[in-house]
Amino acid sequence: MGCKDSMRILCFKIIILILLTSCSHIGIYEELGTYFKNIFSEPDDLSFEEVNRVKFASIQMRLGNNPNTLIVLEEDKQGTLKWTSSNAVKIYTNKGIITRFMGIENELGILEVDKDHPILKESLSKEKIINLTSFYTFRNPDLFRLPVKTKFYYSDSEDLNILGKIYKVDIYKEEAQDNLINWKFTNLFWVNQDTKKVIKSTQSITPKNPKVHFTITRNYVKQ
Repeated sequence: MGCKDSMRILCFKIIILILLTSCSHIGIYEELGTYFKNIFSEPDDLSFEEVNRVKFASIQMRLGNNPNTLIVLEEDKQGTLKWTSSNAVKIYTNKGIITRFMGIENELGILEVDKDHPILKESLSKEKIINLTSFYTFRNPDLFRLPVKTKFYYSDSEDLNILGKIYKVDIYKEEAQDNLINWKFTNLFWVNQDTKKVIKSTQSITPKNPKVHFTITRNYVKQ
């Protein structure tokens, strides 16, 4: 084992010790997140065991065909979660729906999700097809409140393996069509059958960016 590997393991143990002896509140994410992201900035270096031992709320994110990135929770603003990566990418989610994506060339400035969206309302149905309209605001190039019509419906059920744990999930599709700029896409949401929460998703954020693949690796439990 090289010197670099020994130092990484030592730092990991120090972080775990601090987490175990600190008060459990959202402030520790901001205080310790920098150390975590610097040490484990390359997700391929992480084992499932290491991710499970870290007490940060975290997600594994991949933009298109780029490498996976582990992102930690920085802040909870009245139910909107702010996640931060080692390269300053910031993602905001509301019950698993990405509502902002900052730090890339073509940013999702804000997604105003239809208030009747089944994920937001936690009223998922396997029988109904729900018609929705949400508004997208982009940056670089700028486009303000693009209305996008979608159809949201149940697609399938399966067993989903995350970090060696099997979850029974329902898969929901959201098919989108915008005629103004001819933007078509399909979002996928894997919803835990027990908690009714999104634990994995594939979402389109802008017409110029590839899809975001998003998996919860450590749940956030609000204190």
